[in-house]
Amino acid sequence: MQALILAAGTGSRLAPITDSVPKCMVPVNGITMIENAIDALVAAGIRKLVIGLGYKADVLRNYIATNFDDKRLKGMAIEFAENPVYDKTNNIYSLYLAREFFERDDTILLESDLFFDKRIIKQLVATEDPNVAVVSHFEPWMDGTCTTIDEENNVTALIDKNHFKFSEVDSYYKTVNIYKFSKDFINDVYMPLLEAYQSVFGKNEYYETTLKMLIMLKPKLLKALPVSGDLWYESDDFADLNISESRFAKPSRKLKLMEQRDGGTWRFPSLTDFTNSANAFFPPKKFLEELNISVSDLVTRQPSSHFQQNLLASKLYKLLPENVAVSDSIENLMDSIECMFDDTEELSYADITYSDWTDSPVEITQKLLDDNPDTIFFKDLGQAYGIPGVKLAVLFCGNKELVQTINAFLPENNVNSIAEYCMQILEKYKKDYNQSFKSMNEEYKRLSEALSKIKGVKIQTGGMSFIAVQTKIDAKKVAEKLLDTYNMLVRVNEDKLNICVRLPKENDALIKAIKEILA
Repeated sequence: MQALILAAGTGSRLAPITDSVPKCMVPVNGITMIENAIDALVAAGIRKLVIGLGYKADVLRNYIATNFDDKRLKGMAIEFAENPVYDKTNNIYSLYLAREFFERDDTILLESDLFFDKRIIKQLVATEDPNVAVVSHFEPWMDGTCTTIDEENNVTALIDKNHFKFSEVDSYYKTVNIYKFSKDFINDVYMPLLEAYQSVFGKNEYYETTLKMLIMLKPKLLKALPVSGDLWYESDDFADLNISESRFAKPSRKLKLMEQRDGGTWRFPSLTDFTNSANAFFPPKKFLEELNISVSDLVTRQPSSHFQQNLLASKLYKLLPENVAVSDSIENLMDSIECMFDDTEELSYADITYSDWTDSPVEITQKLLDDNPDTIFFKDLGQAYGIPGVKLAVLFCGNKELVQTINAFLPENNVNSIAEYCMQILEKYKKDYNQSFKSMNEEYKRLSEALSKIKGVKIQTGGMSFIAVQTKIDAKKVAEKLLDTYNMLVRVNEDKLNICVRLPKENDALIKAIKEILA
């Protein structure tokens, strides 16, 4: 069995790195994508490799010659096929130009802008099926050609971007752009159709288009090999490259990269984020469904003025509108106060975001505000209501003149339409919210008790939003192990782990993981 890597593209979205090297030579944590691919092929016992060159062909040739001696290649021979018109054609033509090599043996075909776990190639080689596409169940970060498969893992369709339907993503599997084809399939089926297709539609097409046609004609021609989406990443730009580095870094660097990210974990769907201090028991599914129905309207329309948003907040808490100010964050509300007043010592502040989860919650009422006019209360509604991606905070104060001054200072439209709409509908879910903060309180206590019973763990005073945990071994090492082995992210604060409360199933998994690490 041989392998063919297509590496002719320019990788323009990774400039200026790719001004001097081809895309496949861009490093991920110090290891180039082509280096990782070649090492994976060697580890799987592949004896021949063909690299389809194009952009910066001589640079790549020299890199291979310099970095891959016979000892490292373990007897694997490397040959090259060059596409001199790489800037005017696409990968269908690069594959066509490599047909002399492609047709001579069973072949693993892969693209060069992937960084992947070496086990993928070993699994692909080991499978008995002659014609196989490596796929992963669709996740939101994925882009490009998808497939559908049946219960026997037959590929039943290839779906390009033009025919992609978000309503059907549960049934989609993304192609990883790693395939295995038999020599007979290549010679008798695939290449004849590819040549015919190219002669009709031109050279600026993708080789997967030919596969799509074949599967339409014969649905069981290609098998799928499903792998986890955590085992690979395609890097088209610097945002992709950063995610790829976060996924494949060594434990200490992986934790550092995730800490620097400080959010955006939807790009890592299998990650459990214990740094997320938002309410884990809210919102209910119905709330999200209601929000989803209106999203298209919300993102295409302007939000309301402060006056209207303050009305919504006052309605939610049964207060006079003159006693509230709405913004996108507590930090911006505080900044406004500090910018307006030279002397704020006479004022007192209380952040009651997590108060509802405690045994002694602070209930915001008109009487409380009137009786304490020099106290400013803040609440981060995004955190309290479990929607931290919706940046929304409210200031409450009995001093109406002060609130009026703050509202005049705040910029208009700093709360977006989605946040405003959430505030509009939250009142309908008050019963769900009341139950949610009771559940948070109970789960906080349960998790604290369970962690305290682990040998080598000491629970220290934390906050209402997290549990501070001291372990018998270095906290950073525990956090690194949790992330690298268990895909769990916790925050490290000096010699302690700050662990936010999530749902019971997630918390139980964390308890089990910490027990195993400290055993």
